[in-house]
Amino acid sequence: MIGMHFFTSVAGTRLRAFTCLAAAALMVALVSVVPCHGQGASETAKTDDATSGPLDKGWPRLYTIDGNEITMHQPQIEEWRDYNTLFARLAVAVKPKGATEPTLGVVELKAKTVTDHEKRLVTMYKPEITAVRFQDVDTEKAAALEKTVRSVPPAREYTEIALDRVLAYVEQGQAKDEGVQVNLDPPPIFYSDREAILVAFLGPPRFSPIEGTELEFGLNTNWDVIRDKKSEKNYLLYRDGWLMTADSLKGSWEQAEKLPGDMKKLPKDEAWERVSKSVPGKKLSTIPRVFVSETPGEVIITEGRPKFRAIPGTKLS
Repeated sequence: MIGMHFFTSVAGTRLRAFTCLAAAALMVALVSVVPCHGQGASETAKTDDATSGPLDKGWPRLYTIDGNEITMHQPQIEEWRDYNTLFARLAVAVKPKGATEPTLGVVELKAKTVTDHEKRLVTMYKPEITAVRFQDVDTEKAAALEKTVRSVPPAREYTEIALDRVLAYVEQGQAKDEGVQVNLDPPPIFYSDREAILVAFLGPPRFSPIEGTELEFGLNTNWDVIRDKKSEKNYLLYRDGWLMTADSLKGSWEQAEKLPGDMKKLPKDEAWERVSKSVPGKKLSTIPRVFVSETPGEVIITEGRPKFRAIPGTKLS
């Protein structure tokens, strides 16, 4: 049985602006009102099976708060800066209690993000609403509508969106009207006949300091890689254990017998929750072969030596 692992390069970029009213009108045309339930505020999502990610609740999302109905549509990503700060805008429809028709508007927000590559999910923590606009609405009514929008729980806590949805906008923003430059250079292909992983950096490894420690974390990689500035050793979180090497690009990764003391000083917030729970980590039952690349690559894995079977009617196997 052959398994393949792909890693696709993405780059933060600002998307072209779009007309707020047109986007809102288009989104509202797709709304399907679904009964809500619960105490205080409730949420119901209309899921589009063709586009929703594995754990994405779907869009649009309908919230009911004190009798007010707030429908929020899929965020239109403008920029994913350094893959940890998301800037977006989304169409919103507010139907106050007792009203017969919703009022359309646009919400602009930014939020810190944490990406779960395995579940292909992006979590936006404590999204900050930077602007709320409603067209052809007087100042007093606009203020009341904005207050209702800001009362939605995800505006204060967190919300999740499928990674593939975010990447779709990022990749769209990279396209140019005059044409697309195609890179036909083949990607590096790695092969292993046993357990293996690909640690991909988008260009040369870039590290950023972790506040209050002598540690740095990898900014442009798809894995949790932490470097100790004192020992200049690199640590890789794999499952619930740690691997270690002196050279993040060319070194041989082995079981980390002991972690730096500063690992216990990691920030106490959601972004570091998974890593903190893995300190000091467990002894790994198997040590994977670690491939490292500065460009998008692929890994082909077989369980032992490859076995081939002839394809009838051909000279292929």
